Amino acid sequence: MVLKTTARNLFPFLILGLSVLLLSEQLSGDLWHDLPRYMLSIPWQIWIGGLICTALSFFALGQYDDLAHRQLGTGMSQNHSRVSGMTAIALAQTIGFGMLTGAVCRWRMLPTLGASRALALSAFVSLSFIMALVVLTALACLVLPAPRGAIIPAMVVTCAVPLFVFALVRFPRFRLGKNDIKLPSITITAGIFKWTLVDTLGAAAALWLFLPPEIDMSLVHFFPIYLIALLSALLCNTPGGVGPFELVLLGVFPHVGADSLMQSIISFRLVYYALPACIGMVMLLFPLKGGQRTALPDAKFHTIENAQRSEVGVIRQNGGRLVTFKDGAAAFWSTPQTVSALFSPLYGTMPATLQAVQNEAWQSGKIPMIYKCTAREATAVREAGWAVVHVADDALLCPRTFTLDVPERRSLRRKLRAAEKGGVVAQKETQLPLKEMREIDAEWRAMRGPARGGTLGQFCEEYVSEQWVAIARLNGKPIAFITLFTNQQEWCVDLMRQGHNVPNGTMHALIHCAVLAARAEGVAQFSLAAVPPDRAAKTTVLHHLHGYVLRKAATPGLIQFKSSFAPQWTPRYAASVNRIGLALGLVDIAVEVHGRRRNDAP
Repeated sequence: MVLKTTARNLFPFLILGLSVLLLSEQLSGDLWHDLPRYMLSIPWQIWIGGLICTALSFFALGQYDDLAHRQLGTGMSQNHSRVSGMTAIALAQTIGFGMLTGAVCRWRMLPTLGASRALALSAFVSLSFIMALVVLTALACLVLPAPRGAIIPAMVVTCAVPLFVFALVRFPRFRLGKNDIKLPSITITAGIFKWTLVDTLGAAAALWLFLPPEIDMSLVHFFPIYLIALLSALLCNTPGGVGPFELVLLGVFPHVGADSLMQSIISFRLVYYALPACIGMVMLLFPLKGGQRTALPDAKFHTIENAQRSEVGVIRQNGGRLVTFKDGAAAFWSTPQTVSALFSPLYGTMPATLQAVQNEAWQSGKIPMIYKCTAREATAVREAGWAVVHVADDALLCPRTFTLDVPERRSLRRKLRAAEKGGVVAQKETQLPLKEMREIDAEWRAMRGPARGGTLGQFCEEYVSEQWVAIARLNGKPIAFITLFTNQQEWCVDLMRQGHNVPNGTMHALIHCAVLAARAEGVAQFSLAAVPPDRAAKTTVLHHLHGYVLRKAATPGLIQFKSSFAPQWTPRYAASVNRIGLALGLVDIAVEVHGRRRNDAP
């Protein structure tokens, strides 16, 4: 084991030694003697251009760290993240031992991070950059003129990209041994790729400016060559990439004198490596203080009592939180790709909610969403320039005026008579038979499959104990139950569970019992909860998403059941900053609600 570890640590230096040996055979002794004269002969415009390209590249390098801080949730400000990142990378790419050197520099620049987080940041930046560079190199070799030998590997890498994107959406979290691995969100991944393109394009342009006149090549043609050379240097992991980088360029341009090409590369390294490293050494003398972003404070949970939508109570179980912000408060639910403001704001205006959820999503590198808002709120969202789509219809009743003596509820009357004839007794219970309820829930899952989550509750003894519960009994034995979210404004159905072979109309009797109880309490609105709309969205992508949700949610049966109460069907909407974000967000929410199989709470 010791021998293996030693060999692995010495491998970069072995590569460096071999590279230097090969280079020494091609370079004449006049290289270093003529270097000062060569550098003085370079026009000042090229030096200025190289500095500008280097500045552009390092600006992009600073964005890597900002994305890493957002991914890891350090709460560090954007300016502190960028400055510490540029400093760390400037030194790490020159000294070598990139991950370790970068971690030490980040820890020095941001003392509040701690050693472990600094190392995690350094590892994330290094690994994500290499992966993005591999993809970028592959795409560049396919789209732009590139060496022939690079085409087949480029095609293989490009074909693997859709699988990686699928993994980000479908398996954003997985367990590797004892460690929980959290993949970056699509937003973070896209940002990494974008800034990798800007970074490498700036660096390639800086080197391209210094190339000797014998290389008559446009930047478009040179870019894939630079990417291949850079990738070779990173994979060999030699200090500063010295050796493999130069060998690749010498191999691509055999017609150019080795001394001339090396003088160009050295000039580039002075601008792109040496100068930033010197600046980085100075920056290390002045560690950054403070810089923590201010998180939105949590709202007090009793605000749910006055919320417009009682179903916001699902926040107790789905990992979301109630937050306050200027001019409002809302329930925020974070999924692997999105941060959603659920339902309606607890109080305050929709524009304030939009700003708050957008800021929260940006800080975590996710897509901001508004999920299942009302038509009036959707109008305000649309006026703010967000993309909006109709995603659900809420079945609403008015308990104060509810009556069975209307033609639209004839089927409901039949169901209630059947339940009564079958001996079913439905009533509210405060002393809950939790053992029997757990058994009923297990039977229900055996028949229907794993319970959905996210915006829907799952059975948990502590969770249901805080809800309004009605239980149906047959000969004194519990056979079904429902739970409700309740507050002063609205009651809303949450869990509906029944065992095997319950009498016809049992669930109708439970809902009817709850509606009558809401009427006795003077509640203005009773929600049977939402179902996906029965008309498809207009756009092709959203049409397919709509069909997926319909199949997963068993919509026809739910609509038929809820329609027997003759509710008022009220549209609910989802929104995001643009249609691409909206489509990705709906996929993420659908996967979170329907696709992630979790054990129901104990």
